Formats: sequence, structure tokens, C-alpha cells
Amino acid sequence: MTMTISDAKAIDINDLLSDLGHQPARRDGNRRTWYISPIRAAENTASFAVFADGARWADYGEGEGGDIIDLVRRLYPDLTTTPEALQALSEMTGRIDTARQRRIEAGDAWVVQRGAERGEVDEPFAVTRVADVTYDALIDYARRRGIGRRTLQLTRQVHFRDLTSGKAFFGLGVKNLSGGYDVRNSAWKGVVGPKDVAWLRAGDERVVDVVEGLFDALALIESGLAKGQVMVLCGVGMRRRGAELLARLPADVEIRLHLDQDRGGRGATADILEAVPRATDVSARYVDHADVAGWWEGTGATSSATNREMVPA
Repeated sequence: MTMTISDAKAIDINDLLSDLGHQPARRDGNRRTWYISPIRAAENTASFAVFADGARWADYGEGEGGDIIDLVRRLYPDLTTTPEALQALSEMTGRIDTARQRRIEAGDAWVVQRGAERGEVDEPFAVTRVADVTYDALIDYARRRGIGRRTLQLTRQVHFRDLTSGKAFFGLGVKNLSGGYDVRNSAWKGVVGPKDVAWLRAGDERVVDVVEGLFDALALIESGLAKGQVMVLCGVGMRRRGAELLARLPADVEIRLHLDQDRGGRGATADILEAVPRATDVSARYVDHADVAGWWEGTGATSSATNREMVPA
């Protein structure tokens, strides 16, 4: 079914940005939500605002604004017409709905990034404990997604609390370079603390595999395709940060990109390849799937992981 302009304008711009990996920096008295601009080069002060109705945005550093269709065309300059922008939004609808549900389930909690390099953060979540993964709920969740006990040992069991409601949560997590945790459980995913890229050490340091999300990384390792270190971008919004780090690696390090097949993932792949020309896009392996995690889940991985890895603790 083709998305209409009315359908598109009913989508909350905050949900679109959340799906693309952009997190709020602050909210003001006029109920505007401020972001580090997603349409310009990295900045230190958030100058991109989404208005209270979620239907309009303004980039005060660029002096422009509009509705969600204008934003999609600005995010993806190759979309030159409104029908093309509507088609792109239609392709993203399922993921945007998931992002909205996550916000609802989390009580509209939001994690703030005010510059990953400085590690500054102002958010309602706080990590209360980090431990080895022992909860059956998390082990079973990973198993359903094809991840066995041995690979799961690369993650941590992260306990965190919503400082506004006092509610406690837990999930699988990996610590990023700024000290925050990229956390995932069956109902929620997000970052607790400052947002940044994360590393999982899986082998030869002369090979780096780059993925978008935690379960993409775990799937790559579980499948045996990860030959070295795995960089987890924690969302395409961190592609510039990832490219900066990749560009600093020694010249003999092989860099392989395994990003998602959607428009955001393809755009991030193009951006990294432009910044780091020696990197290689290897996503053809899972061209019929949305991402590495989806590819691995679709290969009979669950039974394989159960048989090979799920042993008593």
C-alpha cells in the first residue's frame, strides 16, 4: 500500500530520528526536543529542534526547516521528489513503529548525547550493576536469536534504573568507548550513558568488521564470519565517529563493512567508504535480509547455537 502525504505527516519525527540512531540532547520550556544536527557535519551544541507536535523541525544552524517529508529529502539528497520520499518512509514504517513502541514502553525515557568524545550525558537512566550474564530470560532471548553461551560471554548483564520512575530494568549490554552501555533485551534497546561506538574482541587485530547493532556483532561472531575485532556503531548516527576511528587504524588493517540493507545503512556504508576508501562493503552475503542478525536468524542458527553452545553454567 502506497503511503500518502497524510500518512507520512502522522509519523512523529522523533520516532524517525530514533530509528536512525539520533538521540535527543535536551528539551526546553517550549517542549521542543533538541538534537545534534542529523543533516550537517558534527557540532558541539544541539541546534536541530523538533517541535512539540512532533510534526515540524527546524535546523537553526542551517536556517531551514519543514515537515517529515522535507526532512527525509534533506537526509537523503538522492530523493528528489515527494513520491520518492514517501516510498522511503513506507520502507521504514515497520522500524519506525518499533521505535515508537520502545519509547512508549520506556515511559518516553530518552538518552542524551552531548558529544561522545567528551562523554557528557544528561539522561534519566543510571547503571546500578554490571555482571556476568546469568539470567535465564536473557540467555533464552539470545538463544532464540541464534546466539549461544560462548558468544554471549562477550556481553554483560547490565542492570539500570529509570531515575524518574524508579523502575529497574536489565538487559544484555556492551560497554562503549565513552563508558556508556549499548543495551538490548526482548522489549527495549538503547544506550545507558553517553553514546559512542563499542568494540568486541574476536580475533586477529589486523581485521576489523563493522556492524550497526549489538546482535549484528554477536551474529557475525557466532557464525564464524568475524575474523578479528568487531566495531559496533550502535546506530548509523555514529557513522562519522566510526569513520574517524577507522581512518586512524594502521594501513595493513583490513576493514569490512556489514551494515544494514535499508536506506540508512546503505547511506552509512557510502559515507564510511568515502571517508575510508580502503574499507570494503561485504553486505552482499545477506542481500536478501535486512541485516546480519536477520540473516543469521534465518539460517537455522537457533538450533545450531542450542546444540553447540547452550551448556549448563
